Amino acid sequence: LREVGDSAFGDCAALALTALPQGLERVGESAFAGSGIGAGGLDLPASLTEIGAGAFASIPSLTGFRVAAGNPAYASRDGVLFDAGLTTLLNYPCGSTGSAYTVPDSVTALAPTAFVACSSLEEVTLPQGLTIIGKGAFAACTALKRITIPAGVSSLVDVTGLPSDSEYEGVGQVTGTFAGCTSLEEVRFLGPVCPTLGKNLFQECPSTMVLIYPEDGTGYEALADQAAEDGIASEPVVQVVLKSLTLSAGTLSPAFQGGTEHYAVTVPHGTKDLPLTPTALRPGDTITVDGVAVVSGAASQSVALKAEEETVVTVIVSKEGDSANTRTYTLTVTQDAPQG
Repeated sequence: LREVGDSAFGDCAALALTALPQGLERVGESAFAGSGIGAGGLDLPASLTEIGAGAFASIPSLTGFRVAAGNPAYASRDGVLFDAGLTTLLNYPCGSTGSAYTVPDSVTALAPTAFVACSSLEEVTLPQGLTIIGKGAFAACTALKRITIPAGVSSLVDVTGLPSDSEYEGVGQVTGTFAGCTSLEEVRFLGPVCPTLGKNLFQECPSTMVLIYPEDGTGYEALADQAAEDGIASEPVVQVVLKSLTLSAGTLSPAFQGGTEHYAVTVPHGTKDLPLTPTALRPGDTITVDGVAVVSGAASQSVALKAEEETVVTVIVSKEGDSANTRTYTLTVTQDAPQG
């Protein structure tokens, strides 16, 4: 057997397959969508080099993927299916019972329907380097409560470099990225510019859901419009940010953006302390560094660095007149290895 055709076993709930045969090269679009395969896991052979759109979507029995060694196109990690380079997450197994999942740092794209109908997931942590979230990626994740959209995601509808949206239209009639997430409480956006938003983005989400975006962001009026169109009653929340954050030594990675909260810092070996200079976006906002008040635009106290281990520095900015509106930045500081 070299190919399983499009929709060949779609909705065959009694199908109890746990391995695809060696020699199989292609699995067509929606080939096993809604079927009963993968109880205890599904083995994919080294010969398999093409998986069509939605081939393994919405399979509640599927507990994980196992890709054979030597497969040139695909890989699995902790039961999740990726491309061979671990840069695109293709399919999270619907039958997994975990309530939280952290997407690996190497991933830059989520394929359309990547997490569709994964009903146990309550929280998904996305990597800072993520740039693409495919159409319907989280649709019908009925337990999902909160998610943060990284700063690099420019669109929630475009899938450049991935199969086209049209190929996914038959997969559970998926439309919006978060459509049918009936427990969703909070979506936080970190980008300085509002991503392009697709229609029905929050269709059938709770009307009380909270949308949060950074104070220095632009174009987020579209988020309010989309939320209203999808029946979200609450106005989006504008969260306070710093305008800039500079160091006396070392560099921030990634480069500073107001909505990005976590940074790595590498300083020269032997650096004993590290003053920071945080600047508020607006006069009147208050700033602390490791709990010590700092004047906006002025250097903080010298933060003592540990010689042989990481030092975590916390910077908190609070909005003037609204102490509940805060943002916490964390800097994990390490020293270069000694020379010679």
